[in-house]
Amino acid sequence: PPLPLHLLLTMAEAAARLREPGEEAPATTSIFTSEELEDFILKDKKAFLKTKCAQCGGSCGLAKKYKETMSAIIKSMKDTFWCRDCGRVVCDTHRYTHTCERIDALKEKNAKITKEALLQQIQEDEARKEAAEAAAKAQRMREA
Repeated sequence: PPLPLHLLLTMAEAAARLREPGEEAPATTSIFTSEELEDFILKDKKAFLKTKCAQCGGSCGLAKKYKETMSAIIKSMKDTFWCRDCGRVVCDTHRYTHTCERIDALKEKNAKITKEALLQQIQEDEARKEAAEAAAKAQRMREA
């Protein structure tokens, strides 16, 4: 039977917990936090370009695409090969079709949500957005 959603960890969180504090992400892994991925690209571009797809285990094709590209530019393009939801480095084939626990959990949650809960969630989202806009406006006023 599947585990309850509150017990599931994302693959990136699980991998991070298994590593000792301060320990580098191994070159063979394909699951990274944003900071780990950026550090890996900047510190060892050659090893990064050999990273395998987390979904199929095949080549991501990064070496062919980015061999002549500077590390800082590759780092800025990470959304083309890295899923920010689950932390996986994936090939072009699986970029939008890979198994992503967070998205699957959100879909399952949204399928079971009641109309009242959905309306409340929308109102809370709008209130957060308005608060963020007000804070940004106040910040601009202080700077002016």
